[in-house]
Amino acid sequence: MVTSYPLETIEVTTNQTVTPLPIDARSALSPAHLARRWGKCRQTIYNMIDAGELHSFKVRNSRLIPLSEIERVERGEAA
Repeated sequence: MVTSYPLETIEVTTNQTVTPLPIDARSALSPAHLARRWGKCRQTIYNMIDAGELHSFKVRNSRLIPLSEIERVERGEAA
């Protein structure tokens, strides 16, 4: 399931920095959905985010990972 939000400028929190960026959050998955897709536990996804291996952003209280970022990791490309 892909979470859908309108295309707009949102505040993106990455590594403790808040940056306003235009993000299309319609193409993003929650850590729980990504964990199911990869057959991992949700904590593994959060550990990857904390380690900088997987980039994500927040929309209010929701953490989301862009599909482009998911596909990058699935292709085996470095962050």
